[in-house]
Amino acid sequence: AVMHRLPWVQVAHTAINAQEFMRGLGVSGSIDIALVDLSMPGTDGFAVLRRLKENRPEIRPLVFSFSVDLVWVRNALEQGACGYLVKDALAETLGPALREVMDSGYHISDLMRASMTSTEQVKEIRIDWSSVPQRERQFVEHLLASGDPTYPQIADRMGVSKNTVDGYFRWFNQHFGISSRTELVRLALKYPPGDEMKGLLPT
Repeated sequence: AVMHRLPWVQVAHTAINAQEFMRGLGVSGSIDIALVDLSMPGTDGFAVLRRLKENRPEIRPLVFSFSVDLVWVRNALEQGACGYLVKDALAETLGPALREVMDSGYHISDLMRASMTSTEQVKEIRIDWSSVPQRERQFVEHLLASGDPTYPQIADRMGVSKNTVDGYFRWFNQHFGISSRTELVRLALKYPPGDEMKGLLPT
């Protein structure tokens, strides 16, 4: 019902359980974002995330749940979720979250930030921050700014195009193997940039 109150959103498919959800994706044409209830009847939402990742990787899953357990949040992110919303606040948070996902690919809430910094299973990555160009470092600082700015907002603040901002992220991908905005934010939150930084990313 919340989705239908957003006039700029076109709902391509709705489902009451996981099986109906996955069947519908096969006949619904182009879909940008899937809103996934982690507690949906039948197969749970985590299984849906895995199946989306395997079969429809172009769809960005935005999940919601009553649970604020950081383990749930972290598991959802590891299964490919691009954002995690709390069901009690869905009416207020859904619209802004959808816009952020459309603009930048992710919606990073305070709950997600807490989950990112609480991760215990990690693999070691060594980064010499003195080797990171100034503009790429400024890009990271903007990523960490309050309000979780979108890429277009960061581009406006830095006085460059969105394509240039995309290029800043690609620099981190090419040099350090960081595959998503979420990973880059998680790394920079846990180990803020300094002259040199030894960082840890989740497995």
